[in-house]
Amino acid sequence: MEGNNQRTEIIENRLHSQEQSHLDLVETVKELQKQVHQQAEKLANAEDRSRRNYLRIMGIPYKIDSLELQSYFQTMVKSALPTAKNTDLLLDRIHRLPKPGNAPAAAPKDVIVRFHYYHIKEEFLGAVPTSGLTRDYSGMKVFQDFSAQTMRRRREFQLFTAELRRRGIRYRWGFTVKVLFLIDGRNLIIKSPEEGMELINSMNRCQVSSHRLSPSTPMQASKRSKSDTS
Repeated sequence: MEGNNQRTEIIENRLHSQEQSHLDLVETVKELQKQVHQQAEKLANAEDRSRRNYLRIMGIPYKIDSLELQSYFQTMVKSALPTAKNTDLLLDRIHRLPKPGNAPAAAPKDVIVRFHYYHIKEEFLGAVPTSGLTRDYSGMKVFQDFSAQTMRRRREFQLFTAELRRRGIRYRWGFTVKVLFLIDGRNLIIKSPEEGMELINSMNRCQVSSHRLSPSTPMQASKRSKSDTS
């Protein structure tokens, strides 16, 4: 009997040791995952900063060949920035990109361009209407070029940004994955999709509460009508 108790105690000690080792391993994996995520963010941030002078243009037709791209695009920039000097429109490089697999077959390849002067790139990007370029460049769109990691992170905000658009709330992207907007005179910065959806849920709860307290609800209106007739 005593031997059985000893063996049972040994087994229990071993199980406890294995359980503790498993918990330690889980915590180590979590910490490693956190570090990998942080390093990926740092790499994406560094890559995005290296792309600060780059823009991506969608919709330039194939009839504009590679030899004409630079002059064609400089004319496009001049149409948006008529007061810019020709010497400010210097481009370091411009070429078409490989077409992604999910792009429509008839769509022309995107064009990537690097401005020599950062402030000209910013002025041009700010001058382009959000719906696309006008005049001879209608149908074309201009975007800041970002790393694949940043684009993936921004797509995670789709539900939140769609809700902002539905509510008529104008927003803009901060560098690199932040959503900035104004509500009731307050500047808000949302850094994660979870934080954004929590804000939306909070706004929904406030709307429900204000609707219940509103004096114009049907229930309260019916009560007032009954009291008026009595």
